Amino acid sequence: ANAVRLAGSGLAMCSGRLAYCVGQATADAARDFGLTIAQVGTGGLQHLIDELAGQPIRLLRIAGERHVPLSPPDGVRIIACIVYRVAYR
Repeated sequence: ANAVRLAGSGLAMCSGRLAYCVGQATADAARDFGLTIAQVGTGGLQHLIDELAGQPIRLLRIAGERHVPLSPPDGVRIIACIVYRVAYR
């Protein structure tokens, strides 16, 4: 959900678009920004995108700098947009 919250005002350009969210908190945040929730995952993002295999689809992944790498299945193209960094002191 942090990625959606920290994506900035540019996310408004995606209003009405479908969102595939890794969990319910992310889905709630995405809905607040005007996105239409297509699917909410429960087993991590890789599991969620694996369910889209064979569909010609482009996904925008809004993420933090440190995130789990993904292996997109056939037909799925993922474009990553890093919107935040966690700093440890």
